[in-house]
This record gives sequence, C-alpha cells and structure tokens, in this order.
Amino acid sequence: MTNRLRQVESTLEVEGEVEIDDPETAMHLYRIAQQALNNAIQHAEPSHVVIKLQHVEEGFNLSISD
Repeated sequence: MTNRLRQVESTLEVEGEVEIDDPETAMHLYRIAQQALNNAIQHAEPSHVVIKLQHVEEGFNLSISD
C-alpha cells in the first residue's frame, strides 16, 4: 500500500479554527480520513486527494474527495 500512497498527491485543507480537545474524537476523525484515503487509492486510483476538515456548530465536517 505504501508504494501506491507515494503516487498520490494529497492536500489537507482546514477551514477556520479547529481544536479537537477530545482525544477519542481526534482518533475517530483520523481513522475515518485514513480509511477514506485508502479506499480512494484502492478503488478510484486518483492522482490527487483533498481532505477537508472544518468546525461546524454541531461538531466537525470531514470530507475526502479525489
């Protein structure tokens, strides 16, 4: 999997002030992004993946697009 990761450019975009005080929430967001990135690489063969994280009123919005 690492060889495929090296062929994919990725960008992290953070909108606004994002502070995650809860370590469990931080770990969940990390694991979700990690799995989505792996899925994109495995199934879509993207050349570029964008990971966006923003704080919204009710929590966080995480999106991954290729």
